Formats: sequence, structure tokens, C-alpha cells
Amino acid sequence: MLIVLKGVYSTLNDYSMNFCTPDNIIKILEKSPHLDLSRLVFTSSQYVIGPEHSGDNKMGYAPHTIYGISKVMLEQRLLNLYERYKKQGSDIVIIRPTNVWGGRHPKYSNMWEKLLEKKLVIIPSKEVIKSYCHISTLCSLFKNAANTENLNLSIDNLIIYGTDAPITQKKWVELQTTGLKENGLMAGFFQTPIWFLYFLSSVLELVTMILRVSNPLPFSRVKSMTYSYLVSLESPENLQFNASYDELLPIVIKDIEKRKIG
Repeated sequence: MLIVLKGVYSTLNDYSMNFCTPDNIIKILEKSPHLDLSRLVFTSSQYVIGPEHSGDNKMGYAPHTIYGISKVMLEQRLLNLYERYKKQGSDIVIIRPTNVWGGRHPKYSNMWEKLLEKKLVIIPSKEVIKSYCHISTLCSLFKNAANTENLNLSIDNLIIYGTDAPITQKKWVELQTTGLKENGLMAGFFQTPIWFLYFLSSVLELVTMILRVSNPLPFSRVKSMTYSYLVSLESPENLQFNASYDELLPIVIKDIEKRKIG
């Protein structure tokens, strides 16, 4: 499998760190009887299931990126090695985070604020449902997964979704905008028809090819803006951790205040 990234050829081997750990760790455990690892929590990704699919079928793999493929490989290796890990006395938990935001995440940090301030954020007119995971949610989920006693998960329940309750893309942007306005920043956004986004992407693609620069709105980005990222919220009850819109807003405001100071 071959992909091109910024003019450089890359193979799936470049992503080996995403799927080599199951084999490496089990080999270490089997060769080191003095080691006692009662539980291992592995980080997968919602990208094992593409944007056109929901997560109702946990094994319904449909990766749409090379990264997603590498995480499918991680999960498959873990499931294949399940009995060997069990023999070593080690529980396995696989967490699939959704889009993570908050803290100083580069994707949704200063760049996001600047775009909102300039009112350059475009939202498609089609209602898109996405599951965004605030960093506090993910950290709590990892902590619970690591510390819960007597987990005893069957192989069918090894996969847990680290997510907040699904909200519309517009509602998520409104949450960010409200947080910025609370800090005195005049943020805004506007909606546009989907066909216009595809048309704009095509025009930009042509221009960037001629000028040999990066396209700020590639087709992949348009697709991610117009497809719903839905995941199943099924998980063992003692590990479930969801935060509501109202609960998240103070966190957003506090996070923005920290970024302004720092």
C-alpha cells in the first residue's frame, strides 16, 4: 500500500507504532514471568469506522484513511492475542476516542479562535451530527478503565467508546463561539449550501495546482464537514462518562481563559 504525503512516498510501515505494540508487549510478558500487568489500555480510534458508517457494529470496520487502517490492524492483533494476554493474567481494554478537543489541542486552539474572530468558519447547511470528546472526558475514561476493579470484560465488550454525547456541528461551533464571546472576543460563523462547498473546493483545487500551494479546503475536508460521525455509546456502565453541552461550556470558557493568559 502506497500513499503520497507532501510529495514524499510513505508506506503503511510508517504507521507501525500504531499497531506493533500488541505483539511487542505480549512477547515481553511471556519472556518476563516476574512482570505483573493486570490491565492494559490500548488507544484505537473512531477512524476504524469511516464517516459514512455508525459504530453500532463494533467489528464493522470501514476505515477511510491509512491511519484508520493502522488502528484496525491494532484491534485485530489484540483480538487475535486475547487468549495469550488472558493466560498472562492481563486484562485488555480498547478505547476508541472520537474527535478530541480542549486543552492546547493544535487543531482547535489558537487557529480555531482566529478563524472564529474573522468569521471564516463555514458550516454546511446540512445538519451534521458529530461526537466530540473533550480531553477531560477522555482522561476520566482512561482513569476509570485503568482503576475499575473486577472488570472481567468478555471479548465482545473489550471495545469502549470515549465520547461525549453526539451534538450537531452547528451546536459545537456555537459552544466554542459562546466561550470566546464570554472572553470578549467577537466570534462568528455562517452557514452555506453543501453544493457551494464542493464548488469552492474544486476552484481552490485548480488554483492551488497551478500555483503549487496547499489547498485549504480539499475534498476530504468537505466530506468530513458534511458526513455524520456517529458512534455507539455502548460501554460497561461503570466506565461510561458523558458530559452534556451545559456541563462542557464552563470548561470551554475556562480553557479559553487559560490560552489567553498563556
